Amino acid sequence: MRSKLITSACRAHTGLSSSAPLRSTTQLQFSKPATPFLARSSLPTRPNRTLHTSPRLHKQKGGKQNSKHNAENAASRSQAAGDDPFDFEKLQAELEKTVSKLKDDLGKLRQGGRIGTELVEGLRVTLKDTKEVLRVGDLAQVVPKGGRSMVLLVGEEAHIKPITSAILSSPHSLNPIPNQHNKLELELPIPAPTKESRDNAKKEVDKAGEKASAHAKEARGAQQKTFRAMDISRRVRPDDVRKAKERMEKKVREVEAEIKKIVEGARRAMDG
Repeated sequence: MRSKLITSACRAHTGLSSSAPLRSTTQLQFSKPATPFLARSSLPTRPNRTLHTSPRLHKQKGGKQNSKHNAENAASRSQAAGDDPFDFEKLQAELEKTVSKLKDDLGKLRQGGRIGTELVEGLRVTLKDTKEVLRVGDLAQVVPKGGRSMVLLVGEEAHIKPITSAILSSPHSLNPIPNQHNKLELELPIPAPTKESRDNAKKEVDKAGEKASAHAKEARGAQQKTFRAMDISRRVRPDDVRKAKERMEKKVREVEAEIKKIVEGARRAMDG
């Protein structure tokens, strides 16, 4: 019964009469509806689009390292422009000046309690007419005569009296004597050194040494301020500043050792 119903449905679908033979389902061919041909030119086209690419943004890592690197680069440029932490020209000049002045000051002291020509030449003379203050060495030539006296050869007779007054007022117990045969010549006997005079001379040596050491420390302090300014402004690489400080300390230590050696040598000369 079911097969008859299916056969009737097939005849109705294919338009066959009830008396026509029914083909098998495998022999039925179904044709596809014809698709109208469309010309390619009639198809709608899309406008050409230009493709753009943008770089991918990445988060920078190591911000502190980059800032440190930039600071070092800036320090290198600034150092090339003239900020040289190893420039010790000013410091060296001050240290050399300190040592030179110490030697000069010690040369004017009474060596072994004795009075030298440098001490007499350094005495201050006030001219009565002009009120000008000059050294004895500017007005007269001081010449040693033996070991216990000196001779002063004065340039002008008007300077005899002010020179004599300056020598008498000094704390060295000196008494110039005019030469009876030459008005422009003064004889200056040198008193024998005493224990008191030697001790006083040693105190003067110690004071000169302390003064020189203080001046060396001032020169070191000035250089330290320069280094501190470089650290604050980051004009120079920190490693270069550290190395420059080490070199500076070495130079100052060498000068301090030289000052100590000079002072000790002067004290020994006082006893000789």
